[in-house]
Amino acid sequence: MEIIEEGNKIYECKCCGCKFRITSEKEVDRFDRVLVDVGAFLPHHEYWYCHTAKCPQCGEKIVIKWVD
Repeated sequence: MEIIEEGNKIYECKCCGCKFRITSEKEVDRFDRVLVDVGAFLPHHEYWYCHTAKCPQCGEKIVIKWVD
């Protein structure tokens, strides 16, 4: 099975509250890295790979999809 086109999801920026839709593949940064807080008993930070887009209003990085 192959996904031809993903659904038109509306994303919301947690920083400014702007809601936007991705209209071009050029707007998505593939295999970007994000620093994530992990660990319940021994908290630490790790870089996780994901696809991201920047909020058109404030420029905050929004995670679109996590990469395994």
